[in-house]
Amino acid sequence: MNEEKNSLDINYLKKVLPNYFGEMDESLFSEISSNMEWLRIERGEILFHTGDPGNSMYILFSGRLQAYSGGNGAPKKVLGYILHGESVGEMALLTGESRSATVRAMRSSILVKIANDAFRKLVYKNPELLFNVSKDLIFRLRKSNRAQGENYKPNNILFVQTSEGIGINSFLEKFSSQLKKYASSRIVSPQSVKGDVADYSDAELRGVLKTLNKVEQKYDHVLFNCPYGNINWLKMTGLIADKVYLLVDYSRGPGVKNFEQEVLDYIDRDFTNVEIVFCHSGGGAPKDAGTFIKNRNNLNHHHIRLNEEKDFGRLARILSGNAVALVLGGGGARGYAHLGVIKALNEHSIPVDLVGGTSVGSSIAASLALGWDEKAQYESALHFNRQRPFIDPTIPIFSFAAGKKMDRTLQDIFGEADIEDAWLGYFAVASNLTKTKEELIRSGKFWKACRSSMSLPAVLPPTVKDQDIMVDGGIFNNVPIDVMKRLYNCKVIAVNVGMQSDYSIPAERFPTAYEFIAAKLKRKNMDRFPGFFSIILRLTTIASSSKLEKDIPLANAVLNPPVSGFTMLDLNKIDDIVKAGYEYALMQMEEIKKGLEK
Repeated sequence: MNEEKNSLDINYLKKVLPNYFGEMDESLFSEISSNMEWLRIERGEILFHTGDPGNSMYILFSGRLQAYSGGNGAPKKVLGYILHGESVGEMALLTGESRSATVRAMRSSILVKIANDAFRKLVYKNPELLFNVSKDLIFRLRKSNRAQGENYKPNNILFVQTSEGIGINSFLEKFSSQLKKYASSRIVSPQSVKGDVADYSDAELRGVLKTLNKVEQKYDHVLFNCPYGNINWLKMTGLIADKVYLLVDYSRGPGVKNFEQEVLDYIDRDFTNVEIVFCHSGGGAPKDAGTFIKNRNNLNHHHIRLNEEKDFGRLARILSGNAVALVLGGGGARGYAHLGVIKALNEHSIPVDLVGGTSVGSSIAASLALGWDEKAQYESALHFNRQRPFIDPTIPIFSFAAGKKMDRTLQDIFGEADIEDAWLGYFAVASNLTKTKEELIRSGKFWKACRSSMSLPAVLPPTVKDQDIMVDGGIFNNVPIDVMKRLYNCKVIAVNVGMQSDYSIPAERFPTAYEFIAAKLKRKNMDRFPGFFSIILRLTTIASSSKLEKDIPLANAVLNPPVSGFTMLDLNKIDDIVKAGYEYALMQMEEIKKGLEK
């Protein structure tokens, strides 16, 4: 691997090694580097398997690796990604245990290997190296415990112009202008190299790729510009891209045209994350995006108005891991505090890029996803109050309320709007009783998603989704911080409006119904006794309360507005509840901003 070794910038090696071995002089650097073995692995090639001996550690200098468990018939679970400048395998090296995961190359990658014998020789002569490697490992383990799912920061991003109607140069100029607020980047286009890459010899192509490796090491993100129809450039950059954005002209309709189909067929989604960016020239809300998405293999998507700077800013934050996600919990009427929190965030110019929620939080998150302003959100809450959807008597076979008024009310508020048509990424959480797990809803009608998420057991009848029984999401996940972190590499503000009191009462027993009514007629305060709906709500969220405690470290800020004095059905106290959320958020604003800086 002398060719690869010589091709790498020695200064980059000097920059990376101290991250693992501590500060070093030229002598120690020479000693460590001389004990390294250079190797290249191609896309799909396995570096090591689960159960293999832990006899070496590796540092990645270019490319990208993926660690996963399972495989060979068992479900595969992605554990994380190793980026350039990062290491893998040192835990097994230190403990002598076998490999706990399988690691493969996501694209052609160059690594250095430090074998067990070489490592022991280095440590014997320089004992402080063991301390430094162990300290770095502990730090990264703590950090990795805060990340979940398949999220990672992509270095190489390929933007593909799928039709002539999109100005890709203008798009990338606007996007990079926003991205520079959060990360360094460089645009690389076919004009960056001489001639058509299809005419390059193997040696010339390797030279281009080596140059691009150095560019990748210098910038947070390399933005590859693939103009319409340039299949040769697509094939070269597609092999080194971590993420591909398909720029789709929404005005052309849902059909997939020739070049776009070539792109979909060529990019291997097992190695490269592919997402759609729907480009809108007009100001109208998207419609029927579900058909567009279905025609494109149900890829994740973003809606961008080409004349809206804020939309480019949102995409830049999502890409760079700086998106602000708002996660709203369930809690009945107490959920109106979410409106106050949103008002405070708006006043302090904190953008909300992604939203998700449970129960009442799912409905307020939906209004944000659809781009409603504060007035529209408040008026929809007033409409909900006027309809009194819980007052819908029926024979209590499945529930105490028939649920028809709730259906009509949510339809009145959200109409037939689809989740896929929303400007912001959105999800709702319901509880799947059939499969006894949380159910993530990211597509379909907003009103149906909210209805499933808000189906409080015994109060409202369950809904049915794909023959499974759905009830209130609070049973499994009342404040779904972990779901948001699993879906996106983002910064999370979570709002918890669940029960916050100790639920104790200064009495020997509960009063009878007659005693309760008589006391109320005498204007005695009976609020210390939780009512039927409050007890049901408390029971619903008991399991997820302990889960929330575990998930709190995943969030950048967790807000607990002082709403324990309000009941689930205090719909007529909306102004007081909104005010409580607003004033509390203002008091916490400095802490919120500090949290978002992490």
